Amino acid sequence: MNSGGHLSIFMSGIRLEKIVKTFPGMKRPALNDINFTVQSGEFIVLLGPSGCGKTTLLKMVNRLYEPTSGDILIDGESIFNGMDVTELRRRIGYVIQQIGLFPHMTVAQNIAVVPHLLKWPEGKTNERVDRLLDMVALPPDEYRERYPAQMSGGQQQRVGVARALAGDPGVILMDEPFGAIDAITRTDLQDALLRLQRRLRKTILFVTHDVDEALRLADKIVVLHEGRLVQFDTPLKILTEPKNDFVTELVGADDVVRQLGLVRVEKVMAPLSAHVPTKNLIHRDKSLRAALSELVKSKADYLTVSDGSQRPLGFITFDNIRDAIG
Repeated sequence: MNSGGHLSIFMSGIRLEKIVKTFPGMKRPALNDINFTVQSGEFIVLLGPSGCGKTTLLKMVNRLYEPTSGDILIDGESIFNGMDVTELRRRIGYVIQQIGLFPHMTVAQNIAVVPHLLKWPEGKTNERVDRLLDMVALPPDEYRERYPAQMSGGQQQRVGVARALAGDPGVILMDEPFGAIDAITRTDLQDALLRLQRRLRKTILFVTHDVDEALRLADKIVVLHEGRLVQFDTPLKILTEPKNDFVTELVGADDVVRQLGLVRVEKVMAPLSAHVPTKNLIHRDKSLRAALSELVKSKADYLTVSDGSQRPLGFITFDNIRDAIG
């Protein structure tokens, strides 16, 4: 683990094998034969209506729940057979909707909880706190000595994300983390999370019932219905090739305009050719709907896709957009 000026990257893959969870008195299993693999550094969203098993599944990964049968492996090692549960949880960051900051602790003290449990040197802990506050856009000089009650809900949730990252875990679990935040702040937090993920490449499992949020954030989506895995695919495939009527209705796959508004440009851009001049920049996080509007307005043949520093990453054309939605 790096104690220098940047955060180290500890990668973790996850495999779920035939997971079944039955609670006493339930007519059907909360989870029934769940199988999928998460590659290191992937952002996976668990999506579905209330009661479909999303949170139950998430809580199994850090052993808040034990399965009735089946296994979960992190980096090829079973978390149920011989792995110390305390050690497991120190390898996993956890962010919940209620934020859960300790009200009697400052921001810096909240973020430093896991580093202190890991017995990091004070200097390394302070450096990590300041680094993470910068990364979640809360200047350390202004925020490290504040208490949670002195901050907005959105600011508190940023601290919650920083705290989850503090011990440099390989896996981050997020349970409806932005569910109690207003729409404008929620979009801002989603943008911040995307920027963090591009930089750190953590393995993230993110629970939501918000389809727009799932399609905007995910590398892949696990669609759950009544405890079963219905589809595990990229946002684009789920929109354009839904497995059944339930998925079609859940994500609004018949609404082409909605599809355009929910897929990010970077997901369908073409590689940048050395022979194509850079013009008409559009940010990688903009939607295909925004790209289509800009193409029509500018009367351009293509748009150059860029990052926050206006570095060209690729390009997008009418054909790319048409092909993306089938």
